[in-house]
Amino acid sequence: MRRDEMSSIKGYLDSKKVRTFSLAGLTTDIGIIMKESKDECAIGEQIFKIMLDYDQKFDDELYARISVKKLMVELYYMKYELDCEVKSLVQKVLAYAQHFCDDPAWSFLKSNEKDIIDEEGNVILKPMQEVRQQVVEGITTKVAIKTDAVTGKTKIKKGGKRILCLEMYRKHVVDEGMSNKDFVKLIIEKLDLTQAGANTYAWNCKAGIWV
Repeated sequence: MRRDEMSSIKGYLDSKKVRTFSLAGLTTDIGIIMKESKDECAIGEQIFKIMLDYDQKFDDELYARISVKKLMVELYYMKYELDCEVKSLVQKVLAYAQHFCDDPAWSFLKSNEKDIIDEEGNVILKPMQEVRQQVVEGITTKVAIKTDAVTGKTKIKKGGKRILCLEMYRKHVVDEGMSNKDFVKLIIEKLDLTQAGANTYAWNCKAGIWV
């Protein structure tokens, strides 16, 4: 690894006063930096560019946050010296982050916004909350749900729709013999999918891509 590459990694972390001598300190400090940035996707892209000279795009904050934290773990054990191909490292990091996002069992509560306070100064609600709940009738699997306290709109956390779709496929198609056409209509209604998205989800279930 060239000295300037080492400088770009360690230098960036030192400039942000990140505790590079401790893995716990490293991941905690980088997490704080991302949270305080107010745009975790943008800061994630910046970190990948500065440290790896790699153009990585993020459109999901959780995915960006986990990708960056996993990258920090890998760099820590490399002693901040890249001893492998950047592309291989990025693939490893992103695969880990994707697994984290896809598996609801790894979900955790998080809020990026300020608390909603009542007149007495008590926290009554987070503007963005994540909870687990059953969202499809007849399917007992619970997935993480985000609820916007301002608009009241709910959204299934990334990866949750895939889990629910697979459960619905097993119940309605495999066990009950529902046609593919009717199944597509069902998941459009229950999972708020587009026609194209529902067709893809149904195909992935039928082809055994999702297991």
